[in-house]
Amino acid sequence: MLPEDVLFGFAQALFLTWLSEAVAVYAISRNIKLVYYSLLCNAVTNPLCNLICYMVYIRFGLTLWYISILICELSVYISEVYLYRYFSGLKLKKCVILSLAANTFSLLLGILIGYL
Repeated sequence: MLPEDVLFGFAQALFLTWLSEAVAVYAISRNIKLVYYSLLCNAVTNPLCNLICYMVYIRFGLTLWYISILICELSVYISEVYLYRYFSGLKLKKCVILSLAANTFSLLLGILIGYL
């Protein structure tokens, strides 16, 4: 069982990701359906990524934690490209740009908030 503060942190991370990526996706696409798809994708990928990174940190420490974040973020980015493509029918290039922009924005915002 995860400690309560960790679960709260996961919930905060998910909410921040939902909010930031919804803003980024809507700003780029002006398509509310894509925002919905983004929320669905993140409902699965965000908690899974956070759980994996937390487990790596507990087991292996900070150095491998950074590597796990990089691997998880790349996995999420690639997954979302294809999920956007599948659900929306947009061209692959637009899906790549959309996923890259949304994930970069939410990652940088999360890092910034983490340092405040």
